Amino acid sequence: MEQNVIRKTYGDVFTNAIIELVADDMHEDRLNLLIWKEAQAYIGPQVHVDIGSKTASESELETVTFEPEELDPTFRHAIRFPSHAEPFGSSRSATTDPFFSNHRTPSSGVAVWCSSL
Repeated sequence: MEQNVIRKTYGDVFTNAIIELVADDMHEDRLNLLIWKEAQAYIGPQVHVDIGSKTASESELETVTFEPEELDPTFRHAIRFPSHAEPFGSSRSATTDPFFSNHRTPSSGVAVWCSSL
C-alpha cells in the first residue's frame, strides 16, 4: 500500500536523489526545493522521492513529498540562495579543473581546501 507522507526539509541526500534549498524567483520571502534525480534537476515548492529499504520491492516504496522548512527571515536575508541549477559537467572534468588540481595533496588527491572549510 503506497502512502504519501509530507515532510519539511532544509535538504537531504538519498541513494537516488539529492534535495537542496533554492530561492523562489517569484517571491523573495519564499524558498523552493531543487531535486537532482536521475541526472535531471527539478525546482518547485514540493518534490517527491520514492523511499524504501535496500531490499524493498517497487511495491513497498513509500512516496515522500518534501516541502522547504520555514527559515527565520533574518537567515533568509543573510544567505544568498541559488535560484536555479547550473550545468556541472562530469566528475572527471572537476578533477582536471585547474582550481582543484592545484589544491590536492600529492599522496591522496583529496582537495586541501575541503579540510579548511
